[in-house]
Amino acid sequence: MHRPLLPRVIAAVVGIGVAATALAMPAGAATTYSVQTLHFAIKTGPADDTECDIIGDLYVPNAATSTDPVPAILTTNGFGGSKDDQAGIGTGFASRGYVVLSYSGLGFGGSDCKITLDDPDWDGGDDEE
Repeated sequence: MHRPLLPRVIAAVVGIGVAATALAMPAGAATTYSVQTLHFAIKTGPADDTECDIIGDLYVPNAATSTDPVPAILTTNGFGGSKDDQAGIGTGFASRGYVVLSYSGLGFGGSDCKITLDDPDWDGGDDEE
């Protein structure tokens, strides 16, 4: 059965907003994580010959090490947004012991290349070389 997309998108956005609000750090709380902006050089397109720069923020709890790994979460923006929209989620989960990578999709928030809408030649084949 086909269900309209818009109500599902709205419900997802509201759910993310509630989660981000619930995870906000209290004022004056000590920072227990670090944040680093990263750039990922990828090739995409029908012939995998179009170079793009994907920008993201990596939130890492201070307690995470290669010998003491922690769970990880990957987030991305909605249409018209950027990785910065996910900062509340990144800081909230990082302060609770999760590594979080929030990235801006192609054409948004500092990531370059064109915006496409679920085109498998552009969106389905992004991989790092």
